[in-house]
Amino acid sequence: RDKILSLGKNSQVMAVLTKDVTNIPDEINIEHVFKLSEEWMKTYKDYEKNLLLDIEGYETIESSSELSLKLYLQSFTSGLIPQTGVYDVENMKKGKNKFVQVNEDKLKEFHKVYIEHVKKDNKRCIVWYRFSESRKTIEEYFSKTNIKFESLYGGMKETVTEKVSRWRKDLESKVLIAQISINAGYDANEAEVDIIYEPTFSFLD
Repeated sequence: RDKILSLGKNSQVMAVLTKDVTNIPDEINIEHVFKLSEEWMKTYKDYEKNLLLDIEGYETIESSSELSLKLYLQSFTSGLIPQTGVYDVENMKKGKNKFVQVNEDKLKEFHKVYIEHVKKDNKRCIVWYRFSESRKTIEEYFSKTNIKFESLYGGMKETVTEKVSRWRKDLESKVLIAQISINAGYDANEAEVDIIYEPTFSFLD
């Protein structure tokens, strides 16, 4: 619908909504599916089997604990395993078992996506991650390729507002690496492209 905006006594400007005059969608979602290597898939399946057996072995278990345990399966798709190298349900429920990066299947796919949808057209993007080790892996990737970035994560010395503000002003900084759980005053519309590195925004997935 046309909108008439008055700029003065004898002047007017006509504005129209983009969606009314173009066929361009508000957003374009592209899903990239990649397969874990055969060896890594076996590790995933073994872990999944142990995890489900452990959950089913409890007479009672809080729903949040079950979700937390299943969340660890997401870490495997990002190439992360518990630092101890073994399945430890008690420490996992308490959030004490840290991860280490041992597989780069997803990182290799991320490289293809970044080159195809961001770098070749010199766009800015936000990379959304869930796990701290994923952030470190992504930071290392951009450092090696000499691409300027800002990162958002828990325990930063600067505030989220300060870092996001600096990123907005510095057009040479092409990437904002943002933890899904940290969102204060910015969103996916801040950049031309958003890459969801971890599976989804939803804790329930």
